[in-house]
Amino acid sequence: MLWVKSLHLIFMVTWFAGLFYLPRLFVYHAQAGDRISLERFKVMERKLFWGIMTPGAVLTIVFGVWLWLGWFRPATGWLHAKIALVALLAGYHLWCWRLLRDFAAERNQRSHVWLRWFNEFPTLPPRRGASKRCCRKRFPLWEEQTRSWSLAAYRSAGPGRPATARTSGRALPPGCCGRSTSSSTAMRTTSTRR
Repeated sequence: MLWVKSLHLIFMVTWFAGLFYLPRLFVYHAQAGDRISLERFKVMERKLFWGIMTPGAVLTIVFGVWLWLGWFRPATGWLHAKIALVALLAGYHLWCWRLLRDFAAERNQRSHVWLRWFNEFPTLPPRRGASKRCCRKRFPLWEEQTRSWSLAAYRSAGPGRPATARTSGRALPPGCCGRSTSSSTAMRTTSTRR
């Protein structure tokens, strides 16, 4: 089943590369003025869409459904969110196809500025609070562990006192957080000399 997951990820990366690059080609196509460049962009856009993006999208969805049927059968909240995101991406993919048809028929009415904003749309990050809540629900121990072993907890101890974790009371090892024992000893000796 691991090879199915690997293929799913490989084709997802392929699909996303096309989703990021095709709108950029649209921007350059809208700015082009000579006949040779216009024809070159038509060929590039067509080959990218039909040769890379669409097979990547179809195979991503096929292997994703295969993973769901074979591995993640009970549908939980994160799977519903993932399916909603795939639906949004499929809609964006179809919108790219519509723009591709307009460019091929030389009916494009969009400016290069509008196409630049269209190009930036897939890179808009989701709300930070939503992803933080998701990680807390799925990985409750992760937050506690990262808090207890954080660099801030190590530095807040000060010279001469053992650094303890905020939640568990365990002492942090001397080599934790990128500091070696010798560097913390050297820091203590320079602070006492002043």
